[in-house]
Amino acid sequence: MVSLYKFKQYLRLSKKLSSILRHGVVPLSLRFLRKKLSFMIDYRFRGGYSSPPFSLHVGVTDFCNLRCKMCFYANTLSPYSRLNNLGMMDLNLFKKLIREIKGKPAVILTGGEPLLHPEIEYFVEEVKKNGMISIMATNGTLLKQKARKLVDAGLDYLMVSVDGTKKIHDGVRGFKGTFRKAVDGIKEINKCKNRPVITVNFSVSDFNYLNMKEFVEEVKKWGIDIINFNMLWQRTPKMIKAHNKLYPQFKVSSLNYQYNNKKIDFKKFEEDILWIRSRKSDKVVNFYPLLSYGDIVTYYTIPEKFLKAHLAKCPWINFHISPNGDVVLCGDIIFGNLNKDNVNDIWNNNKFRLFRNKIKKSKAFPICARCCGFFELEALS
Repeated sequence: MVSLYKFKQYLRLSKKLSSILRHGVVPLSLRFLRKKLSFMIDYRFRGGYSSPPFSLHVGVTDFCNLRCKMCFYANTLSPYSRLNNLGMMDLNLFKKLIREIKGKPAVILTGGEPLLHPEIEYFVEEVKKNGMISIMATNGTLLKQKARKLVDAGLDYLMVSVDGTKKIHDGVRGFKGTFRKAVDGIKEINKCKNRPVITVNFSVSDFNYLNMKEFVEEVKKWGIDIINFNMLWQRTPKMIKAHNKLYPQFKVSSLNYQYNNKKIDFKKFEEDILWIRSRKSDKVVNFYPLLSYGDIVTYYTIPEKFLKAHLAKCPWINFHISPNGDVVLCGDIIFGNLNKDNVNDIWNNNKFRLFRNKIKKSKAFPICARCCGFFELEALS
């Protein structure tokens, strides 16, 4: 999300105004401000209706070549949202989505692993043809082979998931060689003229939190622009049970994660965060959410305490499209399908409006307490 503060930071990413304009920082920031205003009106006065979304997360495939320890889709017990289930999105269905959707939202191409899609560069091209910002999230294992096609298609922002230095990352990902492939892919992108803004996303867990300082030093060699340290987003069994009891019409799936928060030395964790934040860097370094020591302990042990301090805004801001055309929130709550209906009609159909009204009444659902959108969208308040 691009707040005014982040916009000032992004201005440091390039010495040339033409590059800033090419990557769409200015129009994206203006759209964010527009959405901030419309959200306040929609939330307070429109009874569950919403103006067009700020962003779309499009799962171009749910196929993946890895099985990461912290991944929702790799660890869900739901037969619907698990990996390698729905296949590849049809390019014509994606074109229908992009040409129908109002408001020119930012489009985040994701998966599974989006680079497994044989036509992925044409998805990027379609986004750019229609005047939208193109963003991609990838594990980077196929990035070297696809780099030139992605740049030529006009990709604006590239987010590569790297969860530590070589041994740590390969352990989290479940396969040896994944670190080397991701780094080689980033370097290949850097060889291209007019390359996208490059972000590295580090998902923090008990597997890798002691590796953050070493990781910051490591990425200096890669030529990236932004480092995002994302705290553990995953919902707990307690959250799932409470949510499904309160909202049976919007049930979510159970999960079987492999992490253990009891192993985290929170004092050491905070010290390393403070060390990283105190370092001068030519990179933009973000922590999501940015928490004090006491809040870090709470976040990883009793996250439901955050529910009273924030508003859940996701249903007014963005949604996910599955490879089969399902319009989805929270992993497996389905609101409609693009093959049957116009996306704008789904965005404000009866089920979506009911969902918004339910979440507004309670301020947030139990599962929101460890959701990225719950914290990252605070700038819209």
